[in-house]
Amino acid sequence: MELLHGKVNASHEIPYTLIKQGKVSSKLGTILPGMGYTVQAPLLHYSTHLLLSKGYDVLHANYNYRENETYLSQSEEEQDEQICGDITTVMNEINSEAAYKEHCFIGKSLGTVPLTNLLLTDDRFHKSRSVFLTPLIHEDTLYKEMLKIHQQSLFIIGDKDPCYRKQRFDELTSKSNNSSLLIEGTNHSLEFEDNYIASLQALRQTLQRMDAFL
Repeated sequence: MELLHGKVNASHEIPYTLIKQGKVSSKLGTILPGMGYTVQAPLLHYSTHLLLSKGYDVLHANYNYRENETYLSQSEEEQDEQICGDITTVMNEINSEAAYKEHCFIGKSLGTVPLTNLLLTDDRFHKSRSVFLTPLIHEDTLYKEMLKIHQQSLFIIGDKDPCYRKQRFDELTSKSNNSSLLIEGTNHSLEFEDNYIASLQALRQTLQRMDAFL
């Protein structure tokens, strides 16, 4: 494996890490983390290993909007516009340097905002597969955009997640291109409160479902 670190100048500097296979790969898996749920957190740490095991180079977008005062001072619409623009800049940078023909995305929480935008606006990703971990389906505009996605997508959420809306989740996952996993009792981190053994089992269940989907 080879680790490449870089930054792109979008609305502000966005650091990224590209993990490359020992041999040249035509497949890129991109991980878009949450506001505070980084690529080192359990779901995304093991998602990275899953993608690598399937022959993908893996791109981590290491944004940190929690400490970006400009971002935090904006309206929700402006925040969404910024992160979508930032991630598009990162994707253009990476794809300009390598001829990736197959793409997979894993977005967690906030990361499902630019993920949705990429799938709807960028023709390079019209045949990609995507995993939406704890998607922000409580946001009206984002939810309506998610309904327009035609690519194969997997939606995973817990029913104790404050973002969960049963009717919206059911409608999303009733589409023929979508599949789903609802883990009852889990929160926005897909964990059980005060039960680490059950949380580990939920992590295993999530990864097994992602493995089958990919």
